[in-house]
Amino acid sequence: MLKDLDEQTYPPASILVVDDNPANLVALVAVLERLGHRVVQASSGNAACNRVGEEEFAVILLDVQMPIMDGFQTLQRLQQLPNGRHVPVIFMTALHQDMVAAQRGYAAGAIDYIIKPFEPDLLRAKVNSLVSLYRRGAELKRRAEIIALKEIEAARAHAEAVRAEEAGRLKDRFMGILGHDLRNPLTAITNSAHLLMRAPDLPERHQNSAARVLRASQRMAQMIRDLLDFTRGQLGGGIPVEPAEADLAEICSRVVDETKAGHPEREFVLRTEGDLTGHWDTARLEQVVSNLVVNAVHHGQDRILIEARGEPTRVVLRVRNGGPPIAPEELPTIFEAFKGQRARRATEGLGLGLYIVKEIVRAHGGSVEVTSTAEEGTTFTCVWQRPARVQAAVG
Repeated sequence: MLKDLDEQTYPPASILVVDDNPANLVALVAVLERLGHRVVQASSGNAACNRVGEEEFAVILLDVQMPIMDGFQTLQRLQQLPNGRHVPVIFMTALHQDMVAAQRGYAAGAIDYIIKPFEPDLLRAKVNSLVSLYRRGAELKRRAEIIALKEIEAARAHAEAVRAEEAGRLKDRFMGILGHDLRNPLTAITNSAHLLMRAPDLPERHQNSAARVLRASQRMAQMIRDLLDFTRGQLGGGIPVEPAEADLAEICSRVVDETKAGHPEREFVLRTEGDLTGHWDTARLEQVVSNLVVNAVHHGQDRILIEARGEPTRVVLRVRNGGPPIAPEELPTIFEAFKGQRARRATEGLGLGLYIVKEIVRAHGGSVEVTSTAEEGTTFTCVWQRPARVQAAVG
């Protein structure tokens, strides 16, 4: 496996030479620099230990006879350092035929024992072989770390997939709770309130109580619908629509009539112009118009103007109201769920109305924006482009 490792691509290694004689250090550096690696010098055992404590070396050439701390003592201390435990050490000495010292050196953990003066080519060959082993080991370690990292990433991706699957199951469960477990009892409450209100002999105070129950149940039904739409938009790939032939003028008229009935104190003005037919989901477009009009009721003042205009290439819906403008810092997030003071001030819902407007308009291939000033009031504008075949017919 080592044969396929090209050392030319590896970074240079570091070699530490330790000797108390400056001339010997100069000679060692001159011999070893030809290998192309970084040669670091230390003139004492303490200096060598400091160097090894700071960085990692491929091989250490260590003089045996040094004052204060000799080579054997230095090696013992080096082996106690994290960077020095496994570094190959070559002892160097000027003592000829000192077999006791050589045996002591090998026993201490040295990998070789060289007598001075040394043969430069032989020293370079020995050092180069040790450096090569170090570099190959470092490269294998690096590759092992890469493999381990990829395995960790694969495990993380698998865990994320499992979490996504679990989130899907939780989403389905949540949708089921909203769509069935909550709607069914709420329907029973609403129907019971209707029956109470139609009872002929029910006292007025009970009639009023039934009316309050009915209004509360209707608000709860709207909240459940908003939460379902929010969940679909966030986790289910967008709010689903079922387009069919529809007339925006009729949709606006129905919504305005229903809103007038609930808010007789407010003035509503509906203006329609041009061809307002298109291929839309009628129920969803009613939701868009209703959310915008109710938003104007809750947050605006004066009259509420609803304009629907059919143009040759597009259809435009505008809902305008007077009153204090939306704060400039809220405008960028006005269509996000649960964002802005307008959502927090709302008492009739969860602050999801404008988010749902955006999602429904987008599901129909349209866009929505808002402008708000003290002079002009607040205007929400929805735009749907007409398909090419419709453009030809209208033009």
